[in-house]
Amino acid sequence: MSKKILILTSVFGALIFLGAGCAKRAAVTPSPEKIESPQNQVVATEKTFQGNSFSFTYLAEYTADDKGLWTAEGYAQHINPPAVCDTCHLPEIEIKSATSNMSLDQKIIADFGLSGATLKEMSAKTGIPYEQVKIGENMFTKITVSENFDITGYYAKLGNVIVGFRVYWDEKDGEALRKIISTLKFE
Repeated sequence: MSKKILILTSVFGALIFLGAGCAKRAAVTPSPEKIESPQNQVVATEKTFQGNSFSFTYLAEYTADDKGLWTAEGYAQHINPPAVCDTCHLPEIEIKSATSNMSLDQKIIADFGLSGATLKEMSAKTGIPYEQVKIGENMFTKITVSENFDITGYYAKLGNVIVGFRVYWDEKDGEALRKIISTLKFE
């Protein structure tokens, strides 16, 4: 009987040993159904707008064209405007740029169709305020003009390159705009 127990114990031990080895191998070597190919997709959250001697980054949710940055809905309306739409041609953020010997004051006055030779003179005549603000690496002149709605512009100049960012309606003058403006680089 002891010989039978010894054989059974040996067989049982061998089965346990083989089972443990198979389990370890199964844990180390995945079956082909479980092998997943890596997803190396990088989702861009920002893009770069390259202008004439300047650049800035903006959120990838915008569409850029020669007028400015559009939301998806705004761009769709711009491309295929409803029958009556006075503001469908307005981007979310308008980009005004020029290479000019004009002063920054003259460019702002011309863009807004204001009177005066300087912003100080214009402000004295019209009561429209303006201010100097530092955003990112640049100093900007900020001005808000009210017509049928508010138009706020942030203008910066380096050498003979002037870049302006304008938004329509005062609620668009916010953190998203300042984040974009803060990335302005003159080249």
